[in-house]
Amino acid sequence: MRYEPSINRTDLLNVVYTSYGLEVEEIQFVPVGYVAACYSLRCLGGDQYFLKLWPNTKVGRVSAARQEIILPLTRALYERGILQRVAYPLATRDHSLWTHFQGEPFAVFPFLPGYHPSTSIWTMALRDEFACTMAAIHQGTSLLADVLPPRETFTLSFTNDLQSSFKTIASLCPQARPGLHALRKLLLLRGDEIRAQLGRLRHLQAKVHTLPGTAVLCHTDLTSDNLLVNDQGHLYVLDWDEAVVATPEYDLKEAVGDGFDRFLQVYVASRGEHTLEIDRFAFTSCVAILKI
Repeated sequence: MRYEPSINRTDLLNVVYTSYGLEVEEIQFVPVGYVAACYSLRCLGGDQYFLKLWPNTKVGRVSAARQEIILPLTRALYERGILQRVAYPLATRDHSLWTHFQGEPFAVFPFLPGYHPSTSIWTMALRDEFACTMAAIHQGTSLLADVLPPRETFTLSFTNDLQSSFKTIASLCPQARPGLHALRKLLLLRGDEIRAQLGRLRHLQAKVHTLPGTAVLCHTDLTSDNLLVNDQGHLYVLDWDEAVVATPEYDLKEAVGDGFDRFLQVYVASRGEHTLEIDRFAFTSCVAILKI
């Protein structure tokens, strides 16, 4: 969330103390993402934490509902030694992984210092670590049976919203915001291309349903925004909201490009050989682009 919602910080910190026993000396709003309100917390003694609060908005409620799956999953990834460098929730005094402030859920995490990797800093060593991290997530699936997210069903529910958006944007009134008119111009210019990709996506959907493959835990959104590099050059994995049980291509698509051959060699060395399908790569990549 880019702008801080109307929240009484003093009241929020009182709940943090009551629920977690943390005496917070300083709180700062962190303008990241678009769903949750995020804060950095600095406690007496210097310990730092990260707080995410899911507001009572349409997207906030959807994301908050997912946390009943995601928070136990990330906690298990850490506690069971599958992935140590992960943003996992701290437990409250009553052993819950989240609590509420004025009816809105929030969770507290260890503060992870670092930066999001840009194209220029993807060294070979960092790409190798990315491959090993991805392999560890997939390899750990069998140890997470009790906390796994739902399995991928290959549904394309977003396509109806996308198509209705074309109709809405085409009938904009002259008084609409300039940004909406700019979007209208772009969509009208690329509309035929987008519709063609939707047709391709439906064709791929029919094919991937029939393909064999082993399903594993997939993050599905391992972009730079959801990765953090610390001072030692190690990767942390953030924001698991889109996690599903699916075939490895749902994550491997993020590594396609220059250096993918070596990436795959490191991944296979860590996890073992598995059959991959080009149509699944195409399907997952097309979904990721059109959902944006």
